Amino acid sequence: MVLPDNAFELYGENPFQPSLWNRSGAPHRGLPASIRQIGYNEEKNVERMRQLIDFTDELRDQALCHMQEQKQMMSRFFNRRVKNRQFSIGDLVLRVLEASQPKNRNKLNPKWEGPYPVRRVIGPRT
Repeated sequence: MVLPDNAFELYGENPFQPSLWNRSGAPHRGLPASIRQIGYNEEKNVERMRQLIDFTDELRDQALCHMQEQKQMMSRFFNRRVKNRQFSIGDLVLRVLEASQPKNRNKLNPKWEGPYPVRRVIGPRT
């Protein structure tokens, strides 16, 4: 007696095909319709889609307002911990290397360069 190599030869259908569906890909006639199929109404669906299209601009505006509020909250949270520093002419400062040499980064390289003397003060936070 020789056993078949795969389920298609044994049962006559693909093992990936759901057992409740026939070969054409449609459900069997004897199965009850799902809740989505029972409650579906073409006219109501078209009307609801029109309402959603009209409502999308309002949803975008709400999302934009929410994003701006979140951005303000993040900036307040960050700025709360920032220390205000005033530099005067002649002070020595360090400069971050990431800004001047982003490609030559290595774990063992220094992260700061300097010290550089302040030559002029442009504004209160520079």
